[in-house]
Amino acid sequence: MKKRVCITFLYFAIATAFMAPSLPCFIAQTAYAADDDAGRAIIVLSAPFSTDGMATEITRNYGSMIQVPEATAKVGNTDVPVSTSVSYLGAAGWVNYDLPASRQMVIGDVPAPDRNRVAMYKVLYSAGEGAQRADLTYTIWTGLEMFLTTSDELTAFVGDTLVLPECRPVYRFRDVGGTTQYIDISATRKISFYPAGSSVAETVTTSENAITFDKAGVYELTFASPQTIASDGITYVSGSVERVARISVYAKRSNPIGDADGMYRCAYTIGGQSATGLAMAQASCASTVDIEKRNGSYFLYFTLTAAQYMEDLFMEQSGCAVAALVLTENYVGVNLHATTVFVLDGYQLKDELFMRVKIIPMSTVVSFSVKVDLENAYFTGASNVSAQPALPFIQADEPVGGAVQSVGARITIPPAAVSFDGVYALSYSVSYAGTGAKREGISVADGQFTAQKAGAYTVKYFALIVEDGTPYVATLEQSLTIKAADNWKTLAIIVVGLAVAGAAAAAVIILRKRGKK
Repeated sequence: MKKRVCITFLYFAIATAFMAPSLPCFIAQTAYAADDDAGRAIIVLSAPFSTDGMATEITRNYGSMIQVPEATAKVGNTDVPVSTSVSYLGAAGWVNYDLPASRQMVIGDVPAPDRNRVAMYKVLYSAGEGAQRADLTYTIWTGLEMFLTTSDELTAFVGDTLVLPECRPVYRFRDVGGTTQYIDISATRKISFYPAGSSVAETVTTSENAITFDKAGVYELTFASPQTIASDGITYVSGSVERVARISVYAKRSNPIGDADGMYRCAYTIGGQSATGLAMAQASCASTVDIEKRNGSYFLYFTLTAAQYMEDLFMEQSGCAVAALVLTENYVGVNLHATTVFVLDGYQLKDELFMRVKIIPMSTVVSFSVKVDLENAYFTGASNVSAQPALPFIQADEPVGGAVQSVGARITIPPAAVSFDGVYALSYSVSYAGTGAKREGISVADGQFTAQKAGAYTVKYFALIVEDGTPYVATLEQSLTIKAADNWKTLAIIVVGLAVAGAAAAAVIILRKRGKK
């Protein structure tokens, strides 16, 4: 029996971040759906399964009550019946739990000898037959917990040495007197290696707490509890539970800035203007981003993992909005994953990106920042692009800057029109290159910027579209050269100013002399 334990911290964090006493419980009226792959049944609950938000794995104390909601299901437009089954892992293994007509479960309240000795419950919703079947499973942990010292998904590169994560299982139960007791358990560890492109596992043997990677592929660390957990001669759990950590090892780091066209993946760091915004971003965003480099443009794929609660995802860089379109939306269990694609220049990717999103149930906008870890990116494959469709045509209303401008000039970004029969997103960026090739972003406010330095400036317009699930972009560049201030005019002003000041000083001296006579 292979189960993953305690992987719902991501979901728990987002729930607790918004459950302060002064705030409403925003999940109260949300319905959940199962996987909606083509042809499969869609299961919708009449109410949230628990107060833990999106979590499909929760922990409850003995004596607490859970209301198991009703469910409906459809295959296409046809209603299909839904079955609900509940089982629990007691001292002798898995046992069917008779869910009463009220659909109320009292945790631990099962027949002897398993009362207050249950390790976990499984609530399974099933609908459809054969290829149309869909299952929606909720796990309720009541005693056994397996704490991993790192995340379930890690990334490394050939040549790296990594301290292996540890797993600490603990079993929590109530004794006959009702007192909560804890049993520390020693977990077993197995390391399997899957070479790149292979599904055949190789066993890795090591007694060390660290491992040096000499081949690309995937390492799986499987931690398991003992088959039986006992205390003072009483068996509390029978049946092993596993926790798996995966380490994806790549041949080399591959920075999309400067490397070949294609798809890349990397981690990123999140900053927040508030503790709420930071917690929200950490709890509801995928841990990695994908970056596609294609024909000089960069597409950033950013995924929200709790999109049923969010809308209006927005990104800006140097005060400029970044063109964005929602690329995909699909349910993973009860969670709606929505991937938004943004189009940027390479220099923008190197800088901090500022984002905000609206939390629908609370009508609150939270802000956070994203800094992608380009130095530790890795190449994942070629772009999946066939024939390029007809792209939008961008036409600026007028040349940027108009007549020749000098340092200190206030430049207005000309509006642009787009000719395209379809959905598109339009944005622009402003950059400065000076006399060298390296560009830097220029901050824009209210469609204007001040030219602080002499040199070459570029205004680049982007028109982003999506065709058959693939993003494409049309661009238009306008250049502006800012010249240094006219030194001879400045010198003339200074000379005239000095002459006037000198004449005034001489007049004062003459008047003083006349006054003495």
